[in-house]
Amino acid sequence: MVGAQLILTALQAEAYPIIQNYEMEKISVPFPLYKKDKLYLSITGIGYKSIQESLPNILNYFESQALSHIYNIGVAGGNPHKTELGKIYGVNKVIRNPQDMIFDLGKQPLVELSYLSLESVEKSVTEWIKDYADLVDMEAWYIINILRTKISIEQISILKIVSDFMDLSQRKLTLSDLENYIHNNLNVINSIIKKKVNSIYYENYYFFGNYYFCCRLYGFGVFLSLTR
Repeated sequence: MVGAQLILTALQAEAYPIIQNYEMEKISVPFPLYKKDKLYLSITGIGYKSIQESLPNILNYFESQALSHIYNIGVAGGNPHKTELGKIYGVNKVIRNPQDMIFDLGKQPLVELSYLSLESVEKSVTEWIKDYADLVDMEAWYIINILRTKISIEQISILKIVSDFMDLSQRKLTLSDLENYIHNNLNVINSIIKKKVNSIYYENYYFFGNYYFCCRLYGFGVFLSLTR
């Protein structure tokens, strides 16, 4: 049996077009959580502190059911020489600083996107310099760092839409702008989620103490993982 899929956004404005598109219903829990069939969406808040508080509660909700895949979808600042405003990108590498672990997500099967590196920063970038990665946000690294204790890296996708060129000292973004960036890329998001679901023919989970073993059969092969 294929497990649930979970979308994580930082802001309500990023979540709203997705909730409307899938006609999701709000679940009565102490944090923002929406559902349509086996697709869920929750909102983490912005930055390290918000994620440290919100994400464990979100994951606790799924203790009794398996998660097939988790998507972090939202806007990001982009390198003005490598990205296009309003375009969605897949992320193949997530960094924070040279001393921290680098998360290598690779180019995932069935997802036809341009892939770039992403750097999670502690505060908004108001002026681009060449030292930054191709994309910047304030969530992805912290999300993966928590998720990797629960699921495998292969079960995580980061999708970012460029909302600015790391020039927020000159560009003012409204909540309406954020909604529009997500809305304009819903066809791509829908396609990715649909392909991910259809690629899994069989999935089952076996629990051993504090670990679970996942056996997943795709159209292109078998994936096995052991996760704490």
